[in-house]
Amino acid sequence: MGKKYSLSIGLNKVDPASYDGEWDGELACCEKDAKDINSIAVSLGYDRKEILLTKNATREKVINCLQEFSGELKTGDYFLFYYSGHGGQLMDENNDEDDDLDETWCLYNGELIDDEIYYYLSRFDAGVRIYVLSDSCHSGTVIKAAVRKSSPDYIQNRNLIKSMPANVAVNSNMKRKKFYEKIQKEIVSRKDGPGFADGQWSVKASVKLLSGCQDNQESGASPDAFHNSDFTDRLLLIWKGGNFKNNYENFHTKIISTMPSNQTPKVFSLGPEDPDFERQSPFTNAEAGIYSNGSTPLKYNGVTLIKIGSKGELVKKWQEFLTGQGFDLGKADGDFGNKTFRATIEFQKQQNLKADGIAGMNTFNKALALGFKFPGEQIISDGKGITRDQLSYIMTGAKAADIDTFLNPINKIMTKYEINTPLRICHFLAQVGHESGSLKYKEEIASGRAYEGRADLGNTHPGDGVKFKGHGLIQLTGRLNHTDYANYAGDPDLIVNPKRIALEPEHSAGASAWFWMTRKLNPLADQDDIIRITKKINGGLNGLEDRKGYLRRAKKVLM
Repeated sequence: MGKKYSLSIGLNKVDPASYDGEWDGELACCEKDAKDINSIAVSLGYDRKEILLTKNATREKVINCLQEFSGELKTGDYFLFYYSGHGGQLMDENNDEDDDLDETWCLYNGELIDDEIYYYLSRFDAGVRIYVLSDSCHSGTVIKAAVRKSSPDYIQNRNLIKSMPANVAVNSNMKRKKFYEKIQKEIVSRKDGPGFADGQWSVKASVKLLSGCQDNQESGASPDAFHNSDFTDRLLLIWKGGNFKNNYENFHTKIISTMPSNQTPKVFSLGPEDPDFERQSPFTNAEAGIYSNGSTPLKYNGVTLIKIGSKGELVKKWQEFLTGQGFDLGKADGDFGNKTFRATIEFQKQQNLKADGIAGMNTFNKALALGFKFPGEQIISDGKGITRDQLSYIMTGAKAADIDTFLNPINKIMTKYEINTPLRICHFLAQVGHESGSLKYKEEIASGRAYEGRADLGNTHPGDGVKFKGHGLIQLTGRLNHTDYANYAGDPDLIVNPKRIALEPEHSAGASAWFWMTRKLNPLADQDDIIRITKKINGGLNGLEDRKGYLRRAKKVLM
């Protein structure tokens, strides 16, 4: 396995003297973003991990890192390149942009132009794999930014959007016009890139870029230092602390599916195609599901990749399948040894697969078509979810109208948030059943006055306690939770009219599943831990016996 390097950049502000003289671009969460991405590199044992925060995130230091890395990384090596901060734009001086604007990253002492980034990426050797994550705005709609700057709420909410305001961009560009024009002209004149030909560079490395939003959208940021920016937040939730074992395509699809409608991450590639890169898990420089050269099997979407040294029921099932295909393995003993290894290679050759002796996703897919069956847990993934009769039995005493109203929304959100195994569904419905009184209560019965002034709930304005009392099937409570969900759903009116969460079934169910996801309750459900789940939802163990009753009924019909 090759070397792995990372460069994580996060800026909570910039030097006004390097822009228009006044704008400091203050943000609250970008340093946290960079630190959390750097933690991924630490957890995966990267060989070199560089992190540049605010005042250290200068043009010179970023360029120096790129130059050093391009000189040290070779074929088969991996580079994780992350940025969180403001995005900007400059007039395009070399006519390579359709909109006549170059996109930029706003570093502490000036903007880093996309042409510069492309140039330094072109200096990496062929076979290097580069994953670029850009959590910033690249808005092509300058008029929209100008309106936001002039609006009364801009100053109060200036740290929620990660784009340089239009008037700042204009003033900054005028002030430093000669500086940036010189950079752009020098970049065009350079011919020392390894792939320079016909007046342009060619990126030889394989590059994947995932940006936080489309060019005409804005990237959202947290107003405090305790939460991540919207895009980075979703990325980390999908990554699940290293428990995500699928490939890049699946990773990107899942991130995009969880983003609000007004912010759609953009995916594109540079350089030659690298099929092995496509098959890897993000950040790992290893085939999906394999994080080391050891013999420990690791799960891939409920499927385990097995190889020399693996043991267990899946190995035994695989051996039985290979024997049925005519390979002489002797007794299926559940121990992946040399005979199983050789037979796996021969099977892969027959199926025109990469013959590496590892039974993984592609190998299993071919085997499934030939009758192979997996052992292990049942996954409810047929899109149908639970039935009306099952929901009626679990929600004891529920009105028929409530069952009919919530059946489809519940099935839809359980699929979306991967509440998709019997245990996860059982625990989710148990908590929903107790909190809502079998789907009866979508709004907290109490007035909400008891929540008044609760800073931990974000209730900082008079009347917040009543306005933001519990709504939805798991009783979303407090201004902070309501705001976070509204931002996630891409519907700011839910902050103005939070009762909609109680009145609209899609939001009643959706807010509950969003809460479940953000509190990371699926792993606790996998452990069948109703105590910890209840504490996460309730803050204590109120109604524990009632919750257990719902859980028993759910297990009876679903397990």
